[in-house]
Amino acid sequence: MTDSTEHQLKEAHRALLSALHKCEKIDTAKLPVSQRTLLERRIDALRISLVLIDKEADREPDSDDALRLSAFESVYEELSTSMTAVSAELEKLKASGREKTVRYKELFGQKLMNNYIKSLFERHGITFDNADFSESHRSRT
Repeated sequence: MTDSTEHQLKEAHRALLSALHKCEKIDTAKLPVSQRTLLERRIDALRISLVLIDKEADREPDSDDALRLSAFESVYEELSTSMTAVSAELEKLKASGREKTVRYKELFGQKLMNNYIKSLFERHGITFDNADFSESHRSRT
């Protein structure tokens, strides 16, 4: 270890992990594209920082599994949120007779892609009901 004490590294790790969890809870569907991109980059930076702190502390990066699970849960949540938002917007456009618009076709393509990704989850034994993913994942392990 260089200039950092073990205590300082633990505190920094705890603070960064807390910030990462808060960033991952943000609903990206409501953010403008620039803010969404900034948030994604911030999350990546926090993950890299956590890995580097683990390496600096010269301990087994047991949080690597936690970070991977956290990232996987974020993808799952984002997909679930996206599926709900896309379906709602498609219904709204359909109700107003705008089924031939470019926006409708874009959203329909997004719905197809979401369904494909959902099928990948299901093919690997991950059900896509609205139950909490972390609960169902922990029960499988």
